[in-house]
Amino acid sequence: MPESSKTAMPSEDAALAALAASGGVLPRAIEFLRTPARREARDRMIAVLRDLGVMDGRDVLVSARDLLRLVRAPLDEIKERQEIELRERIEFMGRAAGSMKEAELQHKRELTAREREGLAELLNVTESWLRDVVAASSGATDLVANRDAIDDVSAAGACMASAAVEDAFQAVRRARRRVSYNVSPQLAVEAMLFEIQEARTCPRSWE
Repeated sequence: MPESSKTAMPSEDAALAALAASGGVLPRAIEFLRTPARREARDRMIAVLRDLGVMDGRDVLVSARDLLRLVRAPLDEIKERQEIELRERIEFMGRAAGSMKEAELQHKRELTAREREGLAELLNVTESWLRDVVAASSGATDLVANRDAIDDVSAAGACMASAAVEDAFQAVRRARRRVSYNVSPQLAVEAMLFEIQEARTCPRSWE
């Protein structure tokens, strides 16, 4: 088989991380694995969750900004395709106002949907990290999905009570609602990180 026709298979750890980020939806997990910026966003989210306990307010705000930048990075390629489509539409159909307006609205909807998909992945990663905290704290490390973060989730589980983990889960759910209500993605992520940070400062052992 020619070298160019071979497709590298992801490792088991990478596949589990992709499924966690995609909410278990296989086509989205495959697309996730094929998109470097989305994998980078996932890795950054894991790092932020690891470091939240020692971050100050400015660190949290900068982290939220960086996460949103990574979420939006794949949109650049979509924008380039959309610009080509608009040029072709003008070439073959002219600048009919109705046609151009409909195309622009369709493109805007596509970009919004893709951005929300990227945000959903960040929230999925956060929920999977919290589930890993529960699994590690319960001694079920074989159930940890983010295997590259197993030491970090174990450390988090050692200092977070079950009530604190539930508070963190609630923070993710509130972030989902805010996004669905068209709250600024930046504000939604910032609020979630601050709320999880508050839960992470809980000094009690696992209950």
